[in-house]
Amino acid sequence: MKGKVTIAAMGLMLLAPISPVFAGVQEEALINKIVEAYGGDALLSTPRIEITEFKKTLWPGQEGKPGHADFFRENSILTIDFEGERKSMLSWRVSRSGKDLDRFVFDGRRGRVYDLPNKKYEEDDWYDFDTIGRSVTGASDTMIARTLPTLAANAHAEGEAWFEGRLHDTLTVTPPRGGAFTLYVDKASGLISKKVREHPRAGEIAQVFSAHDKVDGVAFARDMNLYVGGKVRAVSVERDIDLSPSLDGLFEEPE
Repeated sequence: MKGKVTIAAMGLMLLAPISPVFAGVQEEALINKIVEAYGGDALLSTPRIEITEFKKTLWPGQEGKPGHADFFRENSILTIDFEGERKSMLSWRVSRSGKDLDRFVFDGRRGRVYDLPNKKYEEDDWYDFDTIGRSVTGASDTMIARTLPTLAANAHAEGEAWFEGRLHDTLTVTPPRGGAFTLYVDKASGLISKKVREHPRAGEIAQVFSAHDKVDGVAFARDMNLYVGGKVRAVSVERDIDLSPSLDGLFEEPE
């Protein structure tokens, strides 16, 4: 079948070198199903991707008027160059008290952050290929699907569960960094409907994905709503992906 991939083949197709991974029969079949649903070869071999994530987030304890929930806008455009292992993220946040507009860059060697309104920047070793845009990739069902083959050794199929009236397979994954999370995978389509993890203080943190679409054969959810402790914390305003974004000017060093 065109586009069909296996766990063994994925290690060769991913652009960044990875260690061999091993999974049980159930885990391998489910990860293959997810990757196929999100585009197969097109997902794994894309040299770059741009992820747009605009959302409105509740701001607990910061109500401008008692009894009225306060929101702030949190908008991000993350561009990833897999071949060069570079990232650039434009981030702007608008709240009742102010606005911030920053660009975070890792050019393959050094990390830096630009304060665009004030026309200044600083270098910071904390910003690297892993840390920049981590919250965006963690909330992207497309990027979750793309990285699953590298996490197969730490994945465990948990059986079936119902969610929103549809039967799902569940897969618990324990990444090298961060806590374990469980994916709810639509049994009919192979698409991810929900990602859930437990927080020691906040309780259950759930990202619910819906309104899936495709760009150049790669799937993504146009809608993602975030729940913390069973309460809505953030809602999507706009979500999109681009598999051929321009990299012009994104990684140049300032004079």
